[in-house]
Amino acid sequence: TNVAIGSNAGNDLTTGSGNVAVGADAMWFSSATSASNVAIGNGAGAGLTGSFNVLLGVNAGRSAVASGMIALGTNAANLSTASDTVAIGRTALPALTSGINNIGIGAETLLTTAPGYSNIAIGFAALRTMGDAEVPFVSDLKGTGNIAIGVSALYATTTGFENIAIGAPNALISNTTGNTNTAIGSEVMANNTTGNGNSAYGVAALQANTT
Repeated sequence: TNVAIGSNAGNDLTTGSGNVAVGADAMWFSSATSASNVAIGNGAGAGLTGSFNVLLGVNAGRSAVASGMIALGTNAANLSTASDTVAIGRTALPALTSGINNIGIGAETLLTTAPGYSNIAIGFAALRTMGDAEVPFVSDLKGTGNIAIGVSALYATTTGFENIAIGAPNALISNTTGNTNTAIGSEVMANNTTGNGNSAYGVAALQANTT
């Protein structure tokens, strides 16, 4: 049994059950077998292929191919093809093409992730440009296990792994491929790009360090 409220809501569901679609075009053109999804908002879950997703917001989870996903906010996790992710905020995690267990909370967090694994980004534009990553624990750890908390924390990181940046604004903002760095405080290691294994605590600590 499905519940659909709104123009074209759930229009193409045939065998999928347990779905709730509320809003114009919510779950429109979704896979006929998608099941147990909640999509609330105009266009939420439109074109979705997957089950057990919670999608709240205009176009949240639109055209996603994923299961076990939570997307809250306009365009959150739209076009995503990764499962078991949490995207909260406008345009959070919109282009995640593979990878699992990512959490993005805040507008434009993990905006260009394609793919990434086991990353946590909290704050506007945190981990915004995370890029290519290999499957973790198989060949290497690129793009995995990063924690970014604060506005623009780890903003430029593409393939760096196991970095921790906590501070608003701009903790490790310029880091691209640097690994295993820990930066705690505003502007800490703000100019580090490729340096590895550094630890800095306090406002602007190690700010001039680059490599």
